[in-house]
Amino acid sequence: MAKTYKQNLRKARRYIIYILIILWILWPIAIMILESFRMDLSPLLAGRGIMFIGNVPFFSGGFRPSIINYFEAFTFAAFPRLVLNSTIIALASVVTCLFIGTPTAYALARFKFRGKGVLEFMVLTLRTISPFAVIVPFYWIYGQTGLWDTYPGMMIIYWVINLPIVVWMMRGFFADIPKDIWEAATLYGASEFTILRRIALPLVVPGLIATVIFAFVLTWNEFLYASILTGPATKTVTKGIWFGMGEAGGFKIVEWDDINTGGVLAFIPAVALILVIRRYLVRGFTLGSAH
Repeated sequence: MAKTYKQNLRKARRYIIYILIILWILWPIAIMILESFRMDLSPLLAGRGIMFIGNVPFFSGGFRPSIINYFEAFTFAAFPRLVLNSTIIALASVVTCLFIGTPTAYALARFKFRGKGVLEFMVLTLRTISPFAVIVPFYWIYGQTGLWDTYPGMMIIYWVINLPIVVWMMRGFFADIPKDIWEAATLYGASEFTILRRIALPLVVPGLIATVIFAFVLTWNEFLYASILTGPATKTVTKGIWFGMGEAGGFKIVEWDDINTGGVLAFIPAVALILVIRRYLVRGFTLGSAH
């Protein structure tokens, strides 16, 4: 009896810890959503929201939700343009990375050659490079070459993020293909390009879709490169939300309600896409590390 009581107590403590961790992670998101509906939580968060008037608790903030911020976000010309810019840049970068990274991943999964381990290490190293270490050189180069505030310039800079992801995830999916299929295709005299195009790629279509969406979300959410290397023509959602949205492409003084509303709108598609492909993400990363 005492043993069961101790086990239940340990479980309760564990669940309480889990709940506290989840609340710690989710409370900024919850506040962002509430503030986007113009629910004024600032007095409560400042520690002076609850006052007693005649021994009756009174909250000086406001729990009167409104969708006016969302209406303004969709009717202003600036926000749709920000979404368009982010979509163009992310798609261009991801698609070009697929053409470069997919054959590379196929070669790493298919063949054993000298220097393979070094190449794989270099691919992982690219993913670990801090953006702060390369942003100043890129800014200078872009200023000298005219790539600043251009779609091609942003497409190239996001190769730093997307190419290692594409190579490593696709390598994992290609490595999961049974060796018998490779051997049978080789015995029938198929070339490597034919094997890649007609056999390997159709077998890893779910993984390919997961890789595309994951790389797209990473590009969509990126802030540092976008804040430094974009201007009025290519400003992305992340930069536009932070600096404030205005009507007809202009800008106004930053308001927290606007930032929270734009953050929620930008947050929804990223979370939705990740939830759709979550099992393929786990599979891709575990396979990539297992082979």
